[in-house]
Amino acid sequence: MKITERLPRALADRRLVAQILTNLMSKAIKFTSRQDKAIIEVTAVEYGDRKI
Repeated sequence: MKITERLPRALADRRLVAQILTNLMSKAIKFTSRQDKAIIEVTAVEYGDRKI
């Protein structure tokens, strides 16, 4: 997993975020061929006066 910048703090259920990341990584590995690399990149984008 690649995190491109320091991300802002977020209010979230830690257990659910862990489940989301586990599912995301599992699917990335499952649907990526052995010759390729699964890359997951995390970043924040501006949305009005907030970063999401």
